[in-house]
This record gives sequence, structure tokens and C-alpha cells, in this order.
Amino acid sequence: MRIRNNLASLNTLRHTTRSQQGVQGSIERLSSGRVLNRGSDGPAVLVGAEILKNRKLGLAQATKNIEAQVNLVQSAESGLGEVAKLLNKMKQLAVHASNEAVNDDLMRKADQMEVEYLLGSLNSIAENTTFANGRLLDGS
Repeated sequence: MRIRNNLASLNTLRHTTRSQQGVQGSIERLSSGRVLNRGSDGPAVLVGAEILKNRKLGLAQATKNIEAQVNLVQSAESGLGEVAKLLNKMKQLAVHASNEAVNDDLMRKADQMEVEYLLGSLNSIAENTTFANGRLLDGS
């Protein structure tokens, strides 16, 4: 009963409570690593922080999507690079086979067999170049 009537005690209790709340808020901020932990810390700033946090999450997902697309293009590029090498080799064989002055039937048959082998390799590359279980070069 005495504390309720003693203004000095009430004043000290009020200041002690306010100081205790300040220390408690500081500990909460330190333990979470965030300046704003609840709406009462600054509603407008908290809304802005949430908007920025959501944008950050969206940009992080967009970055992951772009990385996946880059990997897809790199896989296709690798397969197409091999296809280009095989096509150049086939062109070289066709030019070689067209030289009738030097080649006989046996040479042309050997060139034809090599072209057929290269065509098989092209088909194999088209069937086996995949990304995330999707074929990239088979025309589908």
C-alpha cells in the first residue's frame, strides 16, 4: 500500500520498467540480427522491409531460372558443336569422293561407309543430348 502512494517509488518503477523494455528490445534485435522485429518497431519501415525481402526472394528465383536456362543452352551448344564437326567431316568426305581422277570404287565405298557411320553418330547425338529429361536436338 505504501508503494502506491509513494510518488518517488512509482517514478522509479516507471523508469525501471521503461529501461527494462529497452534492454529487452535490444536483446531481441541482437538475437534476431534484424533492426525491425515487429510492426511496433516502425510500421512503415517494416512494410518497406517486407517488400524488399519479397523482391530479393523473387530475384533469387529469377537468378536460379536464368542459371538453368544457361545450362540448357550450354548443353545444346555442346551437342551442336559435335554435330558441326561431324557435318564438316561429311562435307570433306563428299568432296573427296567426288574426285573421280584419283578414287576408284573401293575408295568411294569406303567413303560411303564412313558417311553412314557419321550419320549414325549424328542420330546418336540427337537422341542423347538431353537436359532435365528433355531431348534437345531430336526435333521434338
